[in-house]
Amino acid sequence: MSVNLNLIAVWLLASPAFASVVTNPSTLNVTWKQGTATPVFANVEIQSTAFFSTAIETNPVGWLGIFPAVGNGTTVAIVSITPQFLRVGTYIGLVTFTEPGSQIKNSFTLRVNLTVQEGIAVTPPATTQTVGYIAHLADGGGWTTSFRVVNLMNAPQRISVSFWSDSGSGLTLPILGIGPTTGVSLDLPANGSGLLDTSGAAFSVATGWATLEASVGNTSSFTASAVFRSHSDGRQDSEAVSPMMIPSNRGFVLPFDNSGGFATEVEIVNIGAAGTLPIIIRDGDGSILLNQNLPMGAGAHSSFSLADEFPDAAGKVGTLEIGSAVGVVLGLRFNPGGSFTAILPAAKP
Repeated sequence: MSVNLNLIAVWLLASPAFASVVTNPSTLNVTWKQGTATPVFANVEIQSTAFFSTAIETNPVGWLGIFPAVGNGTTVAIVSITPQFLRVGTYIGLVTFTEPGSQIKNSFTLRVNLTVQEGIAVTPPATTQTVGYIAHLADGGGWTTSFRVVNLMNAPQRISVSFWSDSGSGLTLPILGIGPTTGVSLDLPANGSGLLDTSGAAFSVATGWATLEASVGNTSSFTASAVFRSHSDGRQDSEAVSPMMIPSNRGFVLPFDNSGGFATEVEIVNIGAAGTLPIIIRDGDGSILLNQNLPMGAGAHSSFSLADEFPDAAGKVGTLEIGSAVGVVLGLRFNPGGSFTAILPAAKP
């Protein structure tokens, strides 16, 4: 893959009467080889004194995008190219920037020339696929998530990442270089890896979880993790890792610590049908503090402070047991200063 571009600068120049739109360069040339890593993207700096919008024209539709598509004032956007479904050949895409002035409407069109070359053959998805799960992700409101996906095979394969909301429906995330999407397929070479980053641009935070499926092999043929980061002005960023998990036939045990001002947050995903997940909370001596069922919808993701949800665990050190084969879990340990780290569960023997 080669991208004949370091940066597209778009200047929207205004005068009291009207504004003008130009791009530099006016043409973007991109070459992508089938089977190599995707996505292909370029940063776009837009400077405007007025509202601007964009329009995209391609044949076929869907391989060219820009995010955000509208703006006002200085804006950093991304021109994204997702050529995975295209045949070998050449394609032309047009991105038209428009800024209406007080007297006339001004526009300028950026031309994108895409060449798709024949590359690595990818084995079609198998009839039965084994799924891996990531129990937590977050984007917006100061949060971003970075997904690392690794092909452990000595042969190329496609690994598909799908994003799911707290309610179990598809979750649209703004992925850098791609734009808003509910999932991405990575065509990875033998022993290759891929990286997906959310933009974190939304004002409010969206949380959820993810699934991963491989075109060949099983969950021992690939691995993945999600690193989610919190940024807040005036303090150091904090981040934690949510590793890819495989459901345990007997459930998981998660240690927690709510003593000395520390607090444990729990992320649970019900990967099965709507129902209840059995919950057992024990103290450090193994004595049961709480034994009850947690109702959850199909594909639901629940995030809560353990002490707030179950006051029996307040101020205690112990374990949380999820006795179900259809649930995956992750813990977050927050210290009194606000930073946090991940607590990994153990599969029940």
